[in-house]
Amino acid sequence: MLVLPSNILDLTQVNNKKFWSDSFKYRNGFNAKRENRDTSTMHVDTALPCMADYIYLLQIIIPGFIMLIREEDYDEYETKTTRILPDPKWIEERQEKLAIILGGDERFDNVLSAAKDQNRAFAYERSRSWTSYDQDSEDEMKDLTACDKECGYCGRCDY
Repeated sequence: MLVLPSNILDLTQVNNKKFWSDSFKYRNGFNAKRENRDTSTMHVDTALPCMADYIYLLQIIIPGFIMLIREEDYDEYETKTTRILPDPKWIEERQEKLAIILGGDERFDNVLSAAKDQNRAFAYERSRSWTSYDQDSEDEMKDLTACDKECGYCGRCDY
């Protein structure tokens, strides 16, 4: 059974973090799926459309609180794709209500713009699943554990 908070403050309280994290982690009933290996189509797959709407709304109101994560293991590497914001189509279909919830058209436009931007709506990680004997490879893996830029943890740039 999935427990839902009675108000938004319950989600943001530090002492409730583990409870809410555990409530949404590994839930039966919804998965992160995509169509034809196209990352931009990653979505909540559930028999309850209202549950997907709830997750997407939380992604918009509290960015980073609920993220869709898909991990895949290929022969030579592993990937981890994280969707931070819902699909722009979902946002556009609910423009009128979301503009009210977000406090105006300008904030709605900002969220929609971020959801359309692959660099802001997604995070990507790729790691080797094998040890290379050639350590002088040009395809050197980036350190994804830290970033001294204000944008935070990203691994997209050399620092």
